[in-house]
Amino acid sequence: MVDAIYKDIEGAQFYNDTALGPVYALPCDQEINLTFYFAGQPYPIHPLDTNMDGSELNLFDDSGNPICLGAVRASSAPSVSYNANLPAVPTGFVRCLVWQW
Repeated sequence: MVDAIYKDIEGAQFYNDTALGPVYALPCDQEINLTFYFAGQPYPIHPLDTNMDGSELNLFDDSGNPICLGAVRASSAPSVSYNANLPAVPTGFVRCLVWQW
C-alpha cells in the first residue's frame, strides 16, 4: 500500500534507514492528496500532513537542505512482521479522525 502512494511521485526515493526503518524521501514542497476509507467512510488527510519535515529529525542532504519524509510508512513493528506492507499512518490521520468526530 505504501508503495502505491509514493511510487509515481517525482523525486520520491525509497530508503530502508537503520534508525527510521522503511521510509520514502520526498521533495519538501510535495503535497499529496490522500484519503483512507474504512467501512466505505472517507477520511481525507490534509496535504500538509502527508510530508514530514526531516530537519526535525536532523535529516539534511549534502547541500544542507532538509530531507522530507512521507508520513505514511510501511510498518516494521514485530507484531505485524507477517505483512510489512501495512501502513503506519501519520499523526495527521489521527487528527483528522478526531476532527471529524
